[in-house]
Amino acid sequence: MPKVAHFIDSHDSGGAETLVVEICRKIEARGYMPEVYHFGNLWLEEKCREYGIPLLLAPGHKWYKSAGTLPLFIPVFAKFLREKRVDILHSHLFGPVTGACFAAYLAGIPHIGTLHDIYTIEAKKRRVRYIQISSLLGTRLVTVSRQMNTYLTKLGKFNDGALQTIVNGMDLDKFNLSISREEHPEFGLDPKDIVLICVGRLEEIKGHDILLKAFGLLQPGRHIKLLIVGEGPCRQEIERQISEQGLQQNVRMLGQRNDIPYLLNLSDCFVLSSRSEGLSCSIIEAMAAGLPVIATDVGGNSELVMNGENGYLVPPDHAGILSLRLQSVIDDTARRKKFGEMSLQFARRQYSLDAMIEKYTANYDAMLEKQRVFPMRHKTTIKEKSALR
Repeated sequence: MPKVAHFIDSHDSGGAETLVVEICRKIEARGYMPEVYHFGNLWLEEKCREYGIPLLLAPGHKWYKSAGTLPLFIPVFAKFLREKRVDILHSHLFGPVTGACFAAYLAGIPHIGTLHDIYTIEAKKRRVRYIQISSLLGTRLVTVSRQMNTYLTKLGKFNDGALQTIVNGMDLDKFNLSISREEHPEFGLDPKDIVLICVGRLEEIKGHDILLKAFGLLQPGRHIKLLIVGEGPCRQEIERQISEQGLQQNVRMLGQRNDIPYLLNLSDCFVLSSRSEGLSCSIIEAMAAGLPVIATDVGGNSELVMNGENGYLVPPDHAGILSLRLQSVIDDTARRKKFGEMSLQFARRQYSLDAMIEKYTANYDAMLEKQRVFPMRHKTTIKEKSALR
């Protein structure tokens, strides 16, 4: 059974990490042995133990951290890939895709790289050169949204077909629940409450500051609640803002949770105020739970939220418009129901986990066939051989 190793460098949980776990859960049934390589992600460790997915610490982390020392990481990681008899390396996020392409090339291993966002490139557009180099070295580049594909193709002047799009998929059945708030009194939610929920890492790019400003502009009412789910470096700043705006009675900080399907099913509307996105797994989860979605018009959000059909798109960093859209959904029960039904239809039609897995395994199949017919015959130099010993 060919081994597909998934390499990711993050230290927390998010959409990319969730997708790694979901892909590894499913590909064994399609003839591939999964393995995960990481640098100490505790959330990944927990999930891989839960699902019985082999997980190993990747070597050379101290050299991986800097572009200046990356040449020291490359031969070490290439040797590791050979020792583990990896047949395909699948990297996730900008750093692993662009850093591991050299190691995969050196080891003679096919490489596929999934780019889950573009804010790393937006911050410094010259970084697109590293993606170009990855492509030149034979990496199959994947974006998770059409918007990302268009942006990178134009910025990097890639040839047509150099980047393919495989949209994120979810195990939709996990979100098909029927529960009541009375069954979960620990959240302190009244049946009369209109509950908004935001799920995402607590960092500046997710725009929680704008969300709280918008929430503070809503018509006052003790039956409007906001659940903020996630952890991250901005937690203290968010808690300070909640206190300064006097929102303690209406906003609940729930931290990192493993019961997202339950929380979504206890809620009435999903809201995401991000300043940048790839294709938000959190939005897909909310759609699978049958929720209306109000999100900023960034990244692939416009591919998930059909404005006026299953929710609303609003400009980023604009608390006033966000507040108006939230208020319109809060005030209209029929609209919430209609939007939620459309969300569920869209999710089932376009964002199933099986559809995503089929596209990735088709890539794996094609890469192995190409490797069989045209094996990579990269010859290592004396210096490289010495480094690999």
